[in-house]
Amino acid sequence: MSRAYRISLKESVSRSTDIKDKLSFKLQVLEILPREAMSSILAAELKGLGFEECEEEGVWTKEEDGVVTIVDPKTFEVRVEAKETLEIELEEEREAWGDEDYGDRDGERARARLVKDLETKADAAELAKQKELTERLEKALPGIGKTFERVANKVMAEGLKRKAATLGEIQDIQENEETGELSIRIRI
Repeated sequence: MSRAYRISLKESVSRSTDIKDKLSFKLQVLEILPREAMSSILAAELKGLGFEECEEEGVWTKEEDGVVTIVDPKTFEVRVEAKETLEIELEEEREAWGDEDYGDRDGERARARLVKDLETKADAAELAKQKELTERLEKALPGIGKTFERVANKVMAEGLKRKAATLGEIQDIQENEETGELSIRIRI
């Protein structure tokens, strides 16, 4: 005859997970001057926008609303990242039945189901946080895209001005920052 036992189970899951999302793109800047000169123009522009130089890595960074923008002026590469550490602490108690005749004396199957349910909840929490980070990044992208379009235009405009100065005497400069148009008249 089968004997069933009532078992109280208590399990917990604890995780610390780094969750991140990122993308990268290259600034479309023509090499009007040697690369080093164009890089220094870009670095000056980034400083004016509030970016901070990280000298050991040779990049410029800026954080806004949990989104970090990293620019390498030597390669003209821009990385945009959102990251966060998620601490998950889940605990649950359940009542189960153990049965000696069916080989589940200690309720191991019930315990395994409980652990699996907790792991599923933890995975869902990670997925929700990943989705939140992706949405945060997507929300920031239009502003970042416009900013770097203007930065690329300003860097090329400054490069053109410097190049024009080497060709002759600059007579007139007309610049429209909104459209990115630049007209330089020089006397050779």
